Amino acid sequence: MDYNHFIIRILSTFFLLIVFFYIYLFNDYFFRPLFFIIYLIIFYEIYKNFINRKITLLLYLYIVFSFLCLEIYLYYFYNSEIFLFLFTIIIIFDTFCYLFGTLFGEKKIFKRISPNKTFAGLYLGIFFTLLLSIILNQIFEIFDLITGFIFIIMIILLSFLGDIIESIFKRISGLKNSSNLIPGHGGFFDRFDSFILCTYGLILFSYVTN
Repeated sequence: MDYNHFIIRILSTFFLLIVFFYIYLFNDYFFRPLFFIIYLIIFYEIYKNFINRKITLLLYLYIVFSFLCLEIYLYYFYNSEIFLFLFTIIIIFDTFCYLFGTLFGEKKIFKRISPNKTFAGLYLGIFFTLLLSIILNQIFEIFDLITGFIFIIMIILLSFLGDIIESIFKRISGLKNSSNLIPGHGGFFDRFDSFILCTYGLILFSYVTN
């Protein structure tokens, strides 16, 4: 296990979580301009590094629809507790999958597409993310138990699929990372790949439950 890489990854992850938690506590109206900047950076990474025109077009559409889902959610359905909870689930899942996959993972899920994804990392990541997220949901009373369970499972599945989708685009384009802007993670697209797909589920979930 590359402990230096793991420590850098953990520190950058918690830095991002602290930033979002600060915004949640004091300045949650900054979410819209903050995410506008993040999506602009992702667009730049795609423009700069994904040179296949067909792939680039698909990526632009994928990102644009995610941004529209996010804007609709922030305008019509925004709830700061739910939004922070979503980010917490994504970060916990990513961290546990990486940790357990690195420590115990041998059998790869998609060796050619995403060689770092292992069955051990996925299964243990799902288990511990589900456990911790349910505890957090009950402590902070974000959802009732059943609704919270459905929300957590949805975010976990979409997080995994979002990561795989980005990996497919990167492999087709011959890239390891979308850029090197975030230490331990790569680029903003690498860091927010799970969130991008989660916006699709978030808007659907919000529409159904409101």
